[in-house]
Amino acid sequence: MFDYKGKHKNRRGYKVSIIQHVKSKIVVADIITSANVSDKNLLLTTVRHAVTILGPDVIKTLIFDKGYWDGKTLFKLKVHYGIDFIIPAKANLNVTKRIKELAQKEGFKKINPGLEIAHFKQITDAPNYKGELRAIVVKDRNFKKKRKTNQPVYAYLTSLSWDNALAVYQGYKQRWVIENNAIKELCQYWIFGDVHCTKFNAIRAHIMFSVIMFNLHILFKSKYGRRFTEISIAAKKTPSFVPSYVIVYWGDYFGISDIKEYTKILSAGYKVPP
Repeated sequence: MFDYKGKHKNRRGYKVSIIQHVKSKIVVADIITSANVSDKNLLLTTVRHAVTILGPDVIKTLIFDKGYWDGKTLFKLKVHYGIDFIIPAKANLNVTKRIKELAQKEGFKKINPGLEIAHFKQITDAPNYKGELRAIVVKDRNFKKKRKTNQPVYAYLTSLSWDNALAVYQGYKQRWVIENNAIKELCQYWIFGDVHCTKFNAIRAHIMFSVIMFNLHILFKSKYGRRFTEISIAAKKTPSFVPSYVIVYWGDYFGISDIKEYTKILSAGYKVPP
């Protein structure tokens, strides 16, 4: 994404790393940095942010693109946070070349017409990853339907102990749900990339506001949101009604407050919002 100045002659890029729940579509964490920061350097920062909000042992598995591959980082993700992952193997890695050649030599298991998968249950030569991984090599004609010949072969690495190769592949394919329901939707319909300011704090505020509005929209589309809108104001003011809370971010810190209390604080006339 870029912010614009003048007639688009001067551009500065920014990168947003998010963690989104596949089923609920809620964005649970987002980190904004300059565009020259590598994806792999953002992974643990984004995870740490999400774990701070959700608590430990809530996130079980992450799926992401090959730009996040780094053996040391992924090993820390597995060991320190107990989070498994599924990631495409970079084509230039020796382990990728080896398992693709081995798959061609030993043969693929035909899952259904157009889909063949080779499953490897012990991968110990992934670069800089001290643990043991599993891998699948996939031939999927439906992945790029426009190609009639020379269908590409893809390899995926995972820390999951699943014996079902198809389950691993179907798990990774959930990434496209995120691409369509988070990245694409935020950029096209929630003014995520339409930034017309130059200061980093203003850009971060713009992105955070877009994500919050996106989450509120998703929440109010849910069953809980529909029940909440049907409750009258009088019912919401009763002592038995569970109050609503807001998460307030300030720099690198955040706090959780009752929405009524926070409204009173804002209306108290502080020069700098608490």
